[in-house]
Amino acid sequence: MTGLLVGMRENGEPGIDFDFAVMVGGFKNDAPAHAEYYRRRFTLPSVHIIGRSDGVIPPYESQQLADQFDAPVVLHHPGGHVIPADSAVVAALAYFVDSARRSASSR
Repeated sequence: MTGLLVGMRENGEPGIDFDFAVMVGGFKNDAPAHAEYYRRRFTLPSVHIIGRSDGVIPPYESQQLADQFDAPVVLHHPGGHVIPADSAVVAALAYFVDSARRSASSR
């Protein structure tokens, strides 16, 4: 869902306004009705958390979504389709959110 919302934001859809995106086990929605939202690269700051053992969304699909972004931060963990409690992932996510928040507030 977040990837689709980013595409809608990037296409200038009214009422969709946020400064960064966090995706956990994300994927590109390939429904024909949504294809227009993935035609251009996304410039929004993003972090993508990918579980190497994700049995719901295969890791390669999450990586395809990350590749849609200009400068994605990609964090891998050994688990599945979960928000990991791994301290390295949590620290990197906290750093990303804090940096994105500071960047957005300085505009």
